[in-house]
Amino acid sequence: MRFDHSKLNFKPPNSDAAIQWHQDWGFYPHTNDDMLAVGVMIEDCTPDNGPMMVIPGSHRGVVYNHHENGIFAGGINPDELGDLLGEAIDCTAPAGSISIHHVRTLHASRNNATDSTRPLLLYSYMAVDAFPVFDHYEIEEFDSRIIRGAPTVVGRMENLPFRISQPRTRDSDSIFDDQRSLSNRIG
Repeated sequence: MRFDHSKLNFKPPNSDAAIQWHQDWGFYPHTNDDMLAVGVMIEDCTPDNGPMMVIPGSHRGVVYNHHENGIFAGGINPDELGDLLGEAIDCTAPAGSISIHHVRTLHASRNNATDSTRPLLLYSYMAVDAFPVFDHYEIEEFDSRIIRGAPTVVGRMENLPFRISQPRTRDSDSIFDDQRSLSNRIG
């Protein structure tokens, strides 16, 4: 198992900070999808403060297109998800709880309608034999993140569909920048 990356996601109070439906796979496809994210709830996650929503079992389904008008948009038009949206659940729990989701799980979050910031710490992990499809990295640094197992230069290939997350708009530094171009958005 290899540590991939971490990020601290703050959901500001009473702001326009919804994260549109997406699969992390759309941002960074690899040679196989043995990849997951662990969310650590630093504060209570309630239905009102914009918790992550997931569609259980969606990781076994379709790999969706995250492009709109030929540009990587970092999200999926909700109309493409149809009846799946009715299966979405909120990941609510007290501070200190965790959530775990697969790289192909459909997930999103609404705006935070409270007066408090909702922080979520995310850690991403992958199999040692999962290599980025479209990325540059230094092998020594990449291998320094192995938690368990031995380094390898032999990637395990799975027959999985993917699109690279290109082309992007020039001012794209975050998922919010990517998703700004989506014409159909959740609030």
